[in-house]
Amino acid sequence: MRRAGWILVLLLGLLAAPTPTAENGTGDQSPGPGVLYRLEKGSTFQRGCFDPCECPIMEEVPVRGSFRLVPAGFDPLFEHFSVRNLLAYVSIAGQAKRVTGSGTYLIGGEFARQHRLVLDLEIGDEPVRRFDSGLQLGGAEFPAIVIAVSLNGQYCFDTVFDLRAAPWRRIRVEPDGVHWDAAPPGVVYDVVRGSLDTLRATGGDFSAATLGCAADDTAATSLLIEDDPPAGEAHWFVLREVGTGGDPSWDEGDAAQYLSRDPGIAASPSPCP
Repeated sequence: MRRAGWILVLLLGLLAAPTPTAENGTGDQSPGPGVLYRLEKGSTFQRGCFDPCECPIMEEVPVRGSFRLVPAGFDPLFEHFSVRNLLAYVSIAGQAKRVTGSGTYLIGGEFARQHRLVLDLEIGDEPVRRFDSGLQLGGAEFPAIVIAVSLNGQYCFDTVFDLRAAPWRRIRVEPDGVHWDAAPPGVVYDVVRGSLDTLRATGGDFSAATLGCAADDTAATSLLIEDDPPAGEAHWFVLREVGTGGDPSWDEGDAAQYLSRDPGIAASPSPCP
């Protein structure tokens, strides 16, 4: 089984000796405070009726975006974090809405693991409102975060963000090749490689710009580059995790990504199986 994993795009430009580096799919190289998180596939926005009211949920759409999780101290029972720089996008009634905000996350407990997420969010031009998960059992996935926040405790008419977030792994170029942070045990990786010049010339056509599968189900966390691009040209790499269930995807879930890469890479002459 495969799932959409840590989808990372790396741009490699070589004229003589390779020295550039890049982190994550947006090219964000600033360290910033805390850990950069992204919203994974399965994160949704829902607005409508929940139990015990008898009416269907009117909207349920994917959410994509990112935030930073910053340590904020401890108390006898819980570890505290600040949620900063949350930026996400959802499509509500056919219109793209920008979601921004911040909040807090805590995890711990005395006898059973518990966690709570509180977010102050602005959805489009709506006023800032507080979304709260309440203190609930869970958090075994941490440092991944799987939790839902709502305005009214998911009671009757409500607005709910069901979030699945995980740290955004780094990918970088070094003189000997491409390197990335390791995933949990049991995960392997697919990597495709392509021409940046062709990608730009075709307006983002991955079917034309993908040169081939550079690694298929590799357990390594690096890829040796034996052939450099011609002088003045550049190659890109996209990496996905394999082995944790779900559907494969080369997409990031980042709010900055406009269209899916999956159809183009699948239609290229040499995609990873």
